Amino acid sequence: MTNFLKNTGIMLLIILLLFGYSNAAANETQNIKNLKLPDYGPHIFKEVQNEPEFISVRGKMPTIIDNKEKLEWTDKLVQCSINNKEMDKYYSASGGPVLSFGTSINGYLEVGCNSATPEQINESVINEIYQVIDEQCEKEGVADVPVVFIWTEMATEETPGFASIMLILSMLLLVKIRK
Repeated sequence: MTNFLKNTGIMLLIILLLFGYSNAAANETQNIKNLKLPDYGPHIFKEVQNEPEFISVRGKMPTIIDNKEKLEWTDKLVQCSINNKEMDKYYSASGGPVLSFGTSINGYLEVGCNSATPEQINESVINEIYQVIDEQCEKEGVADVPVVFIWTEMATEETPGFASIMLILSMLLLVKIRK
């Protein structure tokens, strides 16, 4: 009887944790739909140039004020970054200067360059990386894509997140059930 209560308690805990995670994911999806994005326009490039990590900008920042159009724009940028396999050779894992590449909430693509290796970044390299990005984005229907190059640092190791803990708990539960 004690093992039954213990197993039931563990399963109930896991179910509650999974239910909480499921609700959090649903709330996150709703929050994204209600997200108020900043108005996009040339002023965004001017603002980013005042940031201490700023390196350079390329492309043209579109003027978009309608929230639905901003979401469509950022979705296109996400597709441009996800589908750009040519960027792989520029990542630090391949000996390149890039630590991160993706879409900014401010309506442009952002390339994070390793601040520990500034000698790897110059106008020629920035132009080369921009060309690779722009060519992919043109395939996605985005011409003269706005890209901001910034300095960034190598991420440090983090503690396991919620998903890792849930995986471990699920595995323990499966082992316990099989016994």
